[in-house]
Amino acid sequence: MSLIAVEQAIKVGEAQRRCDAVIYNRQMTPLMIIECKAETVALTQKTLDQAIAYNRQLQVPWLVLHNGPHTLVVLIDGETVSYPAAIPTYETLVNYQPNSTSKG
Repeated sequence: MSLIAVEQAIKVGEAQRRCDAVIYNRQMTPLMIIECKAETVALTQKTLDQAIAYNRQLQVPWLVLHNGPHTLVVLIDGETVSYPAAIPTYETLVNYQPNSTSKG
């Protein structure tokens, strides 16, 4: 539980914002941003853009958007973006190694 920050404050441009949740490793390096939406809010490019804006500050490889019935998992590896079918385990998060050929 100590490796999960809920309503994590971050700065986006000049504005203060809050990530719904951020998952950290034991060195307190952020690994994943989780954004939760109401069931009535579709997971669109706009909701993904919100998480991407937060990620400019935190620089995590994993983003998760969830609105109840739908979950979108995004893996950012340099310039490559993929959409894994499932939320990774904590072990996968801490052991993830970016592709060495990706540009960061």
